[in-house]
Amino acid sequence: MSSSTIAYNKVAVIVSWIVTVGDFLVTTIIGLFYKNYNSLTNSQSYLGTYDSPVALYMNIWEVMLGLLLLTCTWSLYKTGFFKTLMQKFALWLLAAYGIGEGIGSGLFPFNHINHELTTTGWFHSIFSGIGITAMVILSFVLIKLFPKKISYRLNKTFVLCAIAGMVFITLCLLSRKDFIGFVGLWQRLYLVAYYFMLITLTVHVSRATKTPIVAL
Repeated sequence: MSSSTIAYNKVAVIVSWIVTVGDFLVTTIIGLFYKNYNSLTNSQSYLGTYDSPVALYMNIWEVMLGLLLLTCTWSLYKTGFFKTLMQKFALWLLAAYGIGEGIGSGLFPFNHINHELTTTGWFHSIFSGIGITAMVILSFVLIKLFPKKISYRLNKTFVLCAIAGMVFITLCLLSRKDFIGFVGLWQRLYLVAYYFMLITLTVHVSRATKTPIVAL
């Protein structure tokens, strides 16, 4: 294996952990400086609205999150593990998530005027929707790429992540319609499912190419 392949694998694994830990840590810390914000009852998007005292920091973080996800995607591609059309489609979906939920959401905050979405707010919703949809599709694509007969444990992990993600997204959507509460909780739980899926993928690729970073 070339040294460049090892390096790209290391970057993919490390960045997937930075994305996971960073998204929860940064939003939690930022939320502490917004006294009207509740991480269980408010979505992360409210941290970036125009009337939020931490809007600048949140929007910068979202753009950084998107760039990190694109870095992870590019690193996975450069490992040479993803060769078939379906495998490359999985990487495009991961990139779409980074652009939608990261860069797009950060550049277009979730703004409201008189409880109505502004143009910026609508763009935020569109980018966010694209990103989340991409991650939902990715979870099922990974199930297809790693069938039970060949990768039993990996397949079961991706099935669990896909089901958990769909359940928590559904609960999140219901809470946004005021059918239930705790939109922030459901959002963070589906992020847990999908970030765990991402880490599992990067570690598997690292193991498949015999990169020492799996010791992490």
